Amino acid sequence: MRCNARVVFALVLLRNESSLRMGNDAPVIVYFSCPKCPAVYQATQAPRAEKGHNRFSCKNCGTPVHEWTGLYDFFDWRHVMKAPPDAESFW
Repeated sequence: MRCNARVVFALVLLRNESSLRMGNDAPVIVYFSCPKCPAVYQATQAPRAEKGHNRFSCKNCGTPVHEWTGLYDFFDWRHVMKAPPDAESFW
């Protein structure tokens, strides 16, 4: 199952020249919005040693926000903008 998450924008963290020359992947901060309510989340994306599969669901309404498979992982999920109490009626 693939989620139709809306990626708001991605912000690449500061990478120094030596890490680029050595081919190291710096973490990337990515923002996702819930497809059902106005909640917005921030997650850190970084490479991992083995392929994996995972998903993250909205803490407000339970809707899947993002699902991923591969050599990158998303972790340290945080609310950036919380949904109002009447989020169901927002959309």
